[in-house]
Amino acid sequence: MALSTHPGGAADKAGLVHEALWGVRALLAVLNGEASSIRIETPGDDGAEFHLMRGTVREHWQAKRQVTGQKTWSFQRLKSEGVLTFFFQKFRAGERCVFASVSDAPELRMLTENAAAVPTLAEFKAQFLDKKRSAQFAELREHLGLPADQETFEFLRSVTVHGGREVTLESLLGCAIGATFQGPWQNTMAVLRDLYLLSAHETITAASIEQHLQVRGISRRRVTAPDARDRILAVTRGYVAGQRAKLIRGTPIRRAVADDIIGKFQNNSASLDILITSAAGGGKSACLCQIVEGLQAAGVPVLAFRLDRVEPVASAIELGERLGLGESPALVLANTHPGQPVALIVDQLDCVSSTSGRHPDFFDTIAAVRDEVLGLRPRSPIHLVMACRKFDFEHDHRLKQLTTKGQAPIELGEFTSDEVKAVIAKESGDLSKLTPQQQAMLRLPQNLALFVDAGLARTENRFTTSKELCDAYWTTKRKAVATQRPKFDTHWQLAIKHLASTMSDRQELSVPATAMDGFPPEFLERMASEGVLTWDGRRYGFGHETFFDYCFARTQPNGGRDFIRFLEGDAQYLFRRAQLRQVLAFLRDDD
Repeated sequence: MALSTHPGGAADKAGLVHEALWGVRALLAVLNGEASSIRIETPGDDGAEFHLMRGTVREHWQAKRQVTGQKTWSFQRLKSEGVLTFFFQKFRAGERCVFASVSDAPELRMLTENAAAVPTLAEFKAQFLDKKRSAQFAELREHLGLPADQETFEFLRSVTVHGGREVTLESLLGCAIGATFQGPWQNTMAVLRDLYLLSAHETITAASIEQHLQVRGISRRRVTAPDARDRILAVTRGYVAGQRAKLIRGTPIRRAVADDIIGKFQNNSASLDILITSAAGGGKSACLCQIVEGLQAAGVPVLAFRLDRVEPVASAIELGERLGLGESPALVLANTHPGQPVALIVDQLDCVSSTSGRHPDFFDTIAAVRDEVLGLRPRSPIHLVMACRKFDFEHDHRLKQLTTKGQAPIELGEFTSDEVKAVIAKESGDLSKLTPQQQAMLRLPQNLALFVDAGLARTENRFTTSKELCDAYWTTKRKAVATQRPKFDTHWQLAIKHLASTMSDRQELSVPATAMDGFPPEFLERMASEGVLTWDGRRYGFGHETFFDYCFARTQPNGGRDFIRFLEGDAQYLFRRAQLRQVLAFLRDDD
């Protein structure tokens, strides 16, 4: 394909980097089925760089890198540059227009977004036209030379404004390309950019783009597993089962935060990013479980998993393989339910924290998953929900990169006194008999779960520390496991120590099933049914991360007093930090 010399600037395409990026974006829209074709530098259509066919409607794109002499595009500047005149002509012809520029056109952008949000002029005026916006609306009508508000409103609904610096636009395009094609996204970007620059006057379809890429060895990433839907359900079912096993007496305490999030998903057409934070043991996983079940009940496909139950891997594709999906979680979810709103839920994000996480090197993989979610959104409405300890979010700047800029996380508070009172009352206990310190401790969901499962509500309630709650939990659960078969008691100490030491050696919060082959399956089933262990069909872990730390400290030689020798012979990766804290806390509380 040769560069055109047709008047209007087609021969200058090679130097127009900004325009070429928007051109690549348009090519992706054609590939994804959002538009049927694109024509670049249509002869006689000098007001637009290219147009897309969306159904039977033409959508003309004008890409301006920036406005000179001022920071933004005012109505006056848009008129003097001929933009408004060209857009109005196309509007009168029943067509649409898009204005894309590095420099923002704030007045036009806000008015177009507001007009698109409501169906009638009356609602537009009632909801959006305050004094300032009314003046802007009147100025636009004057520039268009229109006597009536109705046609000005309809004109606004025919226009879209996009903005973004090259580096931002290129990053977003990289996410979309990486989620669609195999190989480095930079290679595909270069091929698509050259195709745009070398195709002046030509009409390009999805088939011609696909052929152009295939000739250059670039192919789509595809989810070919015929049972992908079942695999998604299996992963999510395993996650829910693991969380339900840890609920207090198997019954969830409804959290208003979860209901609010479910409502947002149902009432919002745009894809949402939500991060839930809380203190350690604050009930994040139980809240996510409520969200998962609520979305499923509403008919929203969900893929949910915990990072601390997955062996750390180096890519999003490997993560999907570890989960049994065969490809990246986001891609499998989106491709299995094309065009349908879906939700990807990632629990235990603090697992990859550089502050106190177990595997900070796992962060890049999760960042890649996040990028794929962003890249998939132009063709698939996909919500992303993550949960993380508040401390890690506040002290690891990398975690903030996974959230939408300017959007604060949703903080999950502790239980109220009334919620704690109701739970204890069901256990035939009396909250008023507890000291203020004990009542404060039990407002933390994890402490309350240990308290109930240990049967302390019906005892003298002698506890002052988390270790004493774990002590009571250990004793009660050991007896409960042995109740089924007395010989199970002989396995308890050995199994706990083996699991804790294996997790420590591997520096993982779960282990493959084969790691526990030395113990009877029925014993392990009993441990899982009591909530001491978790089992997702592939890996074992402890029901509570705090209980793992406690068990590690309790099963250390000499009651943990020799832990310093262990550290001296170890590389002392970040995984050891939580263990060291727990050993020190265990020694303090034990003596």
